[in-house]
Amino acid sequence: MVLLRSLFFVGIFLLVLLQATITLGHPIPDVTVRGYFNSDGKAEIRVEVDPRCYAEDPEALEYLLKNQIETLAEASQQEIRSKVAEFTDQRLKFFFNPGGEKKPEFIWEYRQIGDLPWETPDAKTVLVGSWKFKLSDEKTYQVKSLNLNEKSYGIPLNVVFVNFLNGVQAARYSVLFPGETSFELDLINGYPQTSTGDQSGIKADSSDWLLIFNWVVVPALIMMALAGIWWVIKRILRRDSPKP
Repeated sequence: MVLLRSLFFVGIFLLVLLQATITLGHPIPDVTVRGYFNSDGKAEIRVEVDPRCYAEDPEALEYLLKNQIETLAEASQQEIRSKVAEFTDQRLKFFFNPGGEKKPEFIWEYRQIGDLPWETPDAKTVLVGSWKFKLSDEKTYQVKSLNLNEKSYGIPLNVVFVNFLNGVQAARYSVLFPGETSFELDLINGYPQTSTGDQSGIKADSSDWLLIFNWVVVPALIMMALAGIWWVIKRILRRDSPKP
C-alpha cells in the first residue's frame, strides 16, 4: 500500500514536470525592439517578430523552422513578411525628440531566434525588420506599445525595448505592456567612450534559458524522481523480506 501511494505521488510529480516542459516549449513570444546608435549619427532599429505573434493562441503553435521556410514558395514567404509588417504597424510607434513620430521603413528578413544568422536546418525562425537611417538633431528616442483594437492581430504581448550605444548595450531597458511608452533614450550624452563592436544577438534570451531548463533541469529532476522511486522500493522490499 505504501509502495502504491509513493508511486502515485511520484507519477503526479512527473506529469506536472511533463506539462511544464510542454508549456514552456512554446512560450508566448515577445516583440523585441533593438536600437543601435553611434555617435557619428549612424542608426539602425531592428524589430524581431516571431510569426506566432499574430496568432490567437501562439503557445499552441510550433516554432517556424529554417527548413520549413526554405520549402515555401517565394510568394508564401512574402505573405508572411507582409503580415508581420502589418502586425508591427499595429503594435509599435517610434518617437524622436525633436521630430515626433517617425514611420520606419523596415526591410524584413528571416533569421534565427535572437536575431542571429541561421545555424542549423531546424533553427527556430523569426522575422527581423531592419531600418537604417542617419540621425540629425534628434536628442532622444522612445517606443510606444500600442493598445489592441478590433483589427489587431493576435493577443496582447510584451514589447522588449533594448539599445546599444557605440556598440555597448545600455544598462537601462523597458518591458512594455500594450498602452505603455518606454523611457526616453538619451542620444546626446549616453554614449560610452569606446566601442566594442556590434553586440547583436550575443545576449542570452528567453529561448536560451528555456533550452537550459529543458535539457538540464528537467532531466535532473526526473532522475531525482526515479532515484526516489528506487529508494522507496528498496525500503519496502527490505521491510517485507523475511528475517533470518
